Amino acid sequence: MADEQRLSRTLNPRSIALFGTSPAQSVIEQCLKLGFTGNLWPVHPTRETLAGVKCFTSVADLPSAPDVAFVAVNRLASIDVIAQLSKAGAGGAVCYASGFAESGMHSGINGVELQQQLVAAANEMPILGPNCYGYINALDGIALWPDQHGCRPLTSGVAIVSQSGNVGLNLTLQQRGLDLAYLVTVGNQASAGVEDCLEVFINDSRVTAIGLFIEAIRIVALQTGRSEAGATIAASHTASLAGRRSAYDAFFTRCGVAMVNTPVELIETLKLLHQGGALSGNKLVSLSCSGGEASLIADLCEKTSLVFEPFSEKQLTKISSTLTELVTVGNPFDYHTFMWGDRTATANTFTQVMFGPQDATLLILDTPPKPDHNSETWVTAAQSLGDAVTATKSRGVIVA
Repeated sequence: MADEQRLSRTLNPRSIALFGTSPAQSVIEQCLKLGFTGNLWPVHPTRETLAGVKCFTSVADLPSAPDVAFVAVNRLASIDVIAQLSKAGAGGAVCYASGFAESGMHSGINGVELQQQLVAAANEMPILGPNCYGYINALDGIALWPDQHGCRPLTSGVAIVSQSGNVGLNLTLQQRGLDLAYLVTVGNQASAGVEDCLEVFINDSRVTAIGLFIEAIRIVALQTGRSEAGATIAASHTASLAGRRSAYDAFFTRCGVAMVNTPVELIETLKLLHQGGALSGNKLVSLSCSGGEASLIADLCEKTSLVFEPFSEKQLTKISSTLTELVTVGNPFDYHTFMWGDRTATANTFTQVMFGPQDATLLILDTPPKPDHNSETWVTAAQSLGDAVTATKSRGVIVA
């Protein structure tokens, strides 16, 4: 268990030391690209510069103890570097090297024992890893990340903790409009683990929701390792989090953690939480300009706890007064195309719908994807929902 204040310093540094060559160079480039304005201190025994930044020859030569270090040297050398950093008073470290507990006995070296030596060398200094890809803090322009990513500078957003570096990378590349403030990979969790990152995020007012990708178990949590084959793969990767699925399911349910089954569900659930928080209940109204879409949304929700309650007689009368006699009002609601592109008429209908007791109103809306397509009328539909949200002060969600 890592100290929350020390891990917070690790994840929100103003000075970063870097060890290694190619991965360390990539981290410098990614930090500068994301807008980091603090100190970057590459450490290399022979090079004068790395990515155009002056190198120091050793930990002892650094101007002061760094808030965090990105350690990308081999596994045996990593232990020595971590020990030096701990003695110097560094805030924390990302240990990039693999070949620790996740690999067992390899080349005559016991990876579990090697990881124990790493933890002992760190003493009370928190470590992310080993076998860790790093982290991105888009709120403060920090990318201890030796690769490309899709994050951009933000003032608030969601935080995701991933045990898998590659899954974390893929989540940064999502194109679903999710404001990703933190992406932290934890690797083997020899020192700092998922729960430690959660404590930091909970105490950061800029974080609006938290997502987890954890192998071998499944707040939003995405669980892998549910099948026998998947569980075997997860165990061979890190073996750091294991347990019966039923126990974790019961725990998450008790704590109010949403459980999802795919990365897309993880992203979309986090978007919902980020934009307005959790729903107060399970009552929905669906709006679409298609009977097929109305039927589809009803089918998709059939095996969930979500309900589409019928409109009251009073509400039916008010909604119908905004429509032609050819439109049948129901929930899910196909409002037909006669008002398509008419913002005033559409907003009037949506407003009467949203004066109901539902917990959220969904607008099913897929806009044309190509730049040369004319999406003006689709934008009008979205604006109409916004007008209705303003008029009724109720929750509206566009589902694309």
